[in-house]
Amino acid sequence: MFFFFFESTEDLSKRVFDEYGLRCEFRRALKPGGLPLYMVRRREIVEAQIGNVLFALVGIRDNEEFGAEALKNQADKYELVLGCPVAFVFEKVTDAQKKAMISQGVSFLAFPAMVFLPFLGIALQQQIRVVQKIKASPREFVSPQAQQLFLFMLYRVKDSYITKVRVAEELGLNPMSVTRGSRELEALGLIKMQEAGRSVQMTCAMNGYALVEKALPNLINPVQKNIVVVRNCLPDTSLLAGESALSKLSLLGVPSRDTFACAPRFVLSKTEDFSKDAKWLNSVDLVNAQIWKYDPAKLALNGIVDPVSLYLSLRDSYDERIQSSLDEMMGNVKW
Repeated sequence: MFFFFFESTEDLSKRVFDEYGLRCEFRRALKPGGLPLYMVRRREIVEAQIGNVLFALVGIRDNEEFGAEALKNQADKYELVLGCPVAFVFEKVTDAQKKAMISQGVSFLAFPAMVFLPFLGIALQQQIRVVQKIKASPREFVSPQAQQLFLFMLYRVKDSYITKVRVAEELGLNPMSVTRGSRELEALGLIKMQEAGRSVQMTCAMNGYALVEKALPNLINPVQKNIVVVRNCLPDTSLLAGESALSKLSLLGVPSRDTFACAPRFVLSKTEDFSKDAKWLNSVDLVNAQIWKYDPAKLALNGIVDPVSLYLSLRDSYDERIQSSLDEMMGNVKW
C-alpha cells in the first residue's frame, strides 16, 4: 500500500531533491486528457526540470493500491499523453516496494531521500553517490553472539538486571563471547552496564518496541545457509521458521514445504542436500532447513523461532504478502 502525504507533490519533491543538493524547477501541469479518471481526478501532476531534462511528477494517495507492474503500465500511459518521462511521488514506501518498482523500471521519489530517476542519466547518479558518501555514516552490524545476547535481553531481561556470568550460563556461550557482545551492544546504545561488586550487570537501554526499532538497522539475517533435506534427518530441536513460522503468526497462507531452523552445529556429513533435485522427489518427505548463525532454540517459544529473528530472516523478501504479514506479526507481539 502506498501512503498519502499532506504536503503538495511539489513541496515533497523539493525536499527530496534538496537532500541531494539538486536544483529543480517546478510548474503546475494542466490535467491531461485522454487518460482514465482515476489517473487524473485525485492525483496532483507537476512539471519539473533539472538542467535541460523536463519530466512530470505524479503524486499517489494513500487509498490507491497498485503493484509495480500496474504502475509501470500507468507510467507508459502518462508518458504517451504528456510527452515526457514520468515519476511517481510517495511520502513513504517499504523496502519491498522500492525493490519491486526498481525491478520494473518505475521512476519514483520517496521521502526522505529515495530517488530513482534513470531518465536523468549518469550525471545525476554520480552526484547522488557523492552526496550520499559525504552524508552517510557506516552501518555497524553486530556479531551473531551479540545479536543472540541482545534478543535474550529484549525478551527475558527487559528492565531488570542480569550478570554476564548468568547470561553465559543461560545461552551456553563462553564468558568471553558475552563480554565482546555486551561491548558491541553498549556501543550502539542498546544496553547499559554497571559494576556490582566483582560482577558486571546488564539491562536494556529502553523498553519495548522502541528498543527493537533502534536495533533493527544493526541486526543481521540469522540464516547462514538454506538446504533441502529429508524430514526425518532434522534434529529434534528444530523449530518452525521462515514462511512456515510466519503463517502461524499471521494470516499468511501455509507454504507447500515446511521450513525449520537448525543450530550452527547441525552438520551435513550424513545428511544429503536435495536443493537441486527437490522437484524430482516426493515433496511430502522434504523440508527446507535453515542453518542459523546462533542457536534459535535459546529464544524460541512454542516450537517457533523468535519474532525478531523471523523478521530479520524475511525482511528482504520481494513478496508483498510476506512484507504485509511481517508487519502484522510485529504489531501483534506484546513487547
